[in-house]
Amino acid sequence: MKVGIETPEQLRSVGAEETFLRIRMQADPGACVHMLYGIQGAIDGVPDKFLPEDTKERLREFYKTL
Repeated sequence: MKVGIETPEQLRSVGAEETFLRIRMQADPGACVHMLYGIQGAIDGVPDKFLPEDTKERLREFYKTL
């Protein structure tokens, strides 16, 4: 993969925020907060629409810092 993450284990190890940063810097500068939710959902094994609201809020706050 362009961002150096090839396995689910690597994704979990790197985490959603770092993965998202890599995507924005190396592959898709227009990546939005919904992609960040999707990454976290993949890590947690749930569709992003089922992420807890506190998780979404944490991710939104992170996204706002970019």
